[in-house]
Order: sequence, then structure tokens, then C-alpha cells
Amino acid sequence: MGIARKRLNGKPDALKEARPVWGEVQRNVPVATQATRCAPTPRDPEPSPEDIQTTLQLVEAGRILDIELVDHIIIGNQRFVSLKEHLKWE
Repeated sequence: MGIARKRLNGKPDALKEARPVWGEVQRNVPVATQATRCAPTPRDPEPSPEDIQTTLQLVEAGRILDIELVDHIIIGNQRFVSLKEHLKWE
């Protein structure tokens, strides 16, 4: 067991549900996971409302499944945003 990393599609509309992310992660039975998404260039990596909604769904689903979401990181414009820092979840 360990940390599973899930790369998300760069399109905001791909972030509508937590189910596809956790479905793949559950098959590997990790104790924690991290989601990473590249922002469409040259977009600033500030989180969209969809990013925030999906991250909150992932955090809640992870709590139910007893799998910690370590972070959701958006990369773009030569910098990154940590949604764990942005949303301050525990």
C-alpha cells in the first residue's frame, strides 16, 4: 500500500464527478491519493468553481472510503496551486 497518484484531464468539464477518480484508486487499495491537473495554457492555475467542487467531493468520498486525499494540485503558467492550502481541509 502507498500513495496513488491520479492525473486528471486538463479540461474543467472532465472534473464533474469524484466516482471515476476513486473507482480507479480503489482497485489499487492505497492509504492516500493525490490528484494533479495541468491548467490549459496559458491559463493561470487558480482553481475554477469546478475544481473546488470536485476537490470537495474527492475529500468527502475519501473520508467515506478511509483514503486520504493528500492534495489536488493544478499546474500552469510556470506555477502551481495546492487546493489543500487553498481550501484548508484537514
